[in-house]
Amino acid sequence: MKHYQIRAFDSQDEWETILEFKPVSVDDWEEYLAVENKFLDLLDLINVKFFKLNLKLEMWQDNRGHFPEYAEYLKNIDKPYLKVCGGLALIYEELEVLSRLTLREFAWFKAIAKDFYISFGDEMTMYVGCEFGKELVELAEETGLIVYECEDEFP
Repeated sequence: MKHYQIRAFDSQDEWETILEFKPVSVDDWEEYLAVENKFLDLLDLINVKFFKLNLKLEMWQDNRGHFPEYAEYLKNIDKPYLKVCGGLALIYEELEVLSRLTLREFAWFKAIAKDFYISFGDEMTMYVGCEFGKELVELAEETGLIVYECEDEFP
């Protein structure tokens, strides 16, 4: 299995987190969501092209209650009735919500399947381990994301 880091930007000159960007206006939110949606578009392409993501939640950390001053950044994604539990299969809606929460730094998770894993790190970074590396790079570039091959698996 090969391991990849997928980023929205290749330069430190760009904002890397929602807390750095601090969207306020409608235009700001549109700019932020355009970047966030690239990661969700990639997940969707992987799901359609290779297999239905039959992912199980391996690890999950919910930080929503730790930063009440940033609650406005939960805009349109917080689903308080959505319950996830380690070891259980994720449906795509859960994967989407967890991904958005993690990209906005309100959560962290790692989901696994046979010969595949996905996780998100700090600063709008996705980590993927898979056997279809060449195709992953092509799909990521199609969505406007940048891919770096890594030595090791991200935790």
